[in-house]
Amino acid sequence: FSLLKKVSVHLSPGQEEEVVLPDDRALRLKFMGFKDEKARLLARIMKKGDETFRTTVLLVDRGSVLIGGPPHEDGVLLLRIGGEFFL
Repeated sequence: FSLLKKVSVHLSPGQEEEVVLPDDRALRLKFMGFKDEKARLLARIMKKGDETFRTTVLLVDRGSVLIGGPPHEDGVLLLRIGGEFFL
């Protein structure tokens, strides 16, 4: 494993942010609000304007999720998405 990039974004409900990934990809994150004390986050991977991956994750405060799969060089990208809530 090697860390390619570490990015922090701060989102309010309904807000969307884009993170540039290798190989002409982008990760679009949209905070959908809270459900049962968990943050709902829409995560989409885009390549050349086309959506190649979409999922909704539920995050607990200071929790994280791993998304893996997009090929990169001789391996795959692993995206760790974490959340810390400031209520």
